[in-house]
Amino acid sequence: NMQVCVEVAKKYHDELGSEDLIAVFENNKATEGLYYYLGSIVNFSEDAFVHFKYIQSSCMLGQFKEAERVCRDSNIYVPEEVKDYLKNAKLPDPRPLIHVCDRFDFVDELTEYLYLNSLLQYIEVYVTKVSPTKTPMVAGKLFDLGANEDFIKRILMAVGSACPVDEMVEIAETRNRLRLLQPWLEARVATGSTEPGTHNALGKIYITLNRDPKAFLTNNMFYDPKVLGPYCESLDPSLAFVAYKKGAGDCDDELIAISHTHGLYRDLAKYLVERQDLDLWAKVLNKEDTEDGQEDPQRRQLIDQIVEWALPESTSADEVSCTVKAFMAADLPGELITLLERIILQGSDFSDNKNLQNLLILTAIRADTTRVASYIDQLDNFDAKDIALICVSENHMLYEEAHTIYVKFSKPEFTQDKDDQVEMQVSAIGVLVDFLKDLDRAKAYASQVDEKPVWSRLGKAQLEEKCAADAIESFINAEDPSEYVKVCDEANEAEIWTEVIPFLVMARKTLQENLLDTELIYAYAKTNNLTELEKFVSGPNVANIQSIGDRCFSEGLYHAAKILFTNINNNSKLALCHIHLEEYREAVAAATKANNVSTWKHVCFACLRAGEFRLAATCGLEVIKYPDHVDEIVTYYSDLGH
Repeated sequence: NMQVCVEVAKKYHDELGSEDLIAVFENNKATEGLYYYLGSIVNFSEDAFVHFKYIQSSCMLGQFKEAERVCRDSNIYVPEEVKDYLKNAKLPDPRPLIHVCDRFDFVDELTEYLYLNSLLQYIEVYVTKVSPTKTPMVAGKLFDLGANEDFIKRILMAVGSACPVDEMVEIAETRNRLRLLQPWLEARVATGSTEPGTHNALGKIYITLNRDPKAFLTNNMFYDPKVLGPYCESLDPSLAFVAYKKGAGDCDDELIAISHTHGLYRDLAKYLVERQDLDLWAKVLNKEDTEDGQEDPQRRQLIDQIVEWALPESTSADEVSCTVKAFMAADLPGELITLLERIILQGSDFSDNKNLQNLLILTAIRADTTRVASYIDQLDNFDAKDIALICVSENHMLYEEAHTIYVKFSKPEFTQDKDDQVEMQVSAIGVLVDFLKDLDRAKAYASQVDEKPVWSRLGKAQLEEKCAADAIESFINAEDPSEYVKVCDEANEAEIWTEVIPFLVMARKTLQENLLDTELIYAYAKTNNLTELEKFVSGPNVANIQSIGDRCFSEGLYHAAKILFTNINNNSKLALCHIHLEEYREAVAAATKANNVSTWKHVCFACLRAGEFRLAATCGLEVIKYPDHVDEIVTYYSDLGH
């Protein structure tokens, strides 16, 4: 009969309606008939009541597979209604309930139901087979229910990497059960997981357990410093520093903040040196002073650590260079000097670095000139010429320091090439004469080095200062005749004839100039060195002897003039020289050679004045040959009373 009823219900379903037909079956307790009837229409029905009743009848008849199928595949039933029924039914097979709760997010209720009903194996089935991604929700509920930790660990290990780590960690952490995840997390890492969430959580566990956390933070490449850094701050600020340091620049602000808050200046100093980032340096060095004008104490402590510890420990030229640039950019010359002193003067791999030595001296020139001399004395590998030029510039006027540089680097141990040594020595004496205006020191220095270019440089300076005698001596030592025109002018002005003679003799060895020969003749004349004068004019020369003879004659240098006029056979002038020298007989002889009336008259008159009447008569007889001049002779005799 039941089969007939089912067939009738199927046939007249549309006319009678499913709701009335269901009531008929239920009123007659015909559960099996209801199950078969609904089974024929459920796949096509969009009536939630039909679906619910089919699930219900399936469960009542133990047809759990069919109930599971509809719960899994149907979108028609009301979830809450089905869920409540299945929970109350307490079926031996909870898979229909599992599907309903999974599909419609009743995971908490499902977990609680399965746990309280000791269906633990189905919890494991759910998270491993049905929905591994909802493992965190299941675990969270189990935590809340006080479930056995070993069971939770077991299901986590069973799910493995299918469980979303971030959500799982958050749920465990909010319940203070993070340590329970350790085996699961370590297993994930062992399989090659690089998810930051996995490594973040494992890091938190190791940090909490103090299980070599520094090694983890230093060596692990996958955790997020922005997660572990803040986590460490309240536990151990030094670990937070390590974590932020791992951020490779992304956590610089946090790193600076924690360093200042907890006084981690040494760690920060080392980090700054290693990072080689000028922008980062600017963040910590470019700080304004406090309101009362005092230096920021945090910056001072940091700078002290950089200078005293971090940079001297570095063996990287790039690190040193970047740090130095940072101090320069921050305009900290005093601190830069201290920093460079620590690197260079107190021994490091960079003690002989030329650029650093240059920078130390230049910084001292700009900021603390009292240190410059000491640095020049102590340092041996800097650009001597360039720095010396800066020292003597108008902005600095460090003349003694420049002189010291030139003197030091003119020595063979610093400058091997002889020409370069002499160039340095010339520059050294140049400072003495041009800037210090100390000719005495310059002369002493020239005597010490005894190099011709040095003497020459001194001579020019002495000449400028009207020290003609000293200049002549210097030019002689230099064997330098180049300034002969000026030397001659100054010698004439200073009337230093004896001193100028050696210079002129030296100059004639390399130069053939009229002025040189003429001035040498004049100097011999002025010093009454007649032997040398006669010897000189008798030899080859390019002097203007007539001119210099006239000059000597006009200045009363008659002996010299006599030699000169004799040399050029100017007997007229020679006769006059003899007259002035009271050599009347020689005057008559010269007049005879000259044989001109003017000369005869001059000699005649001179002889008359001297009482040399016989010689005067000889001259007068010659004048008589010129009738126009006879009266002049007669008158001269008469005037003298003869």
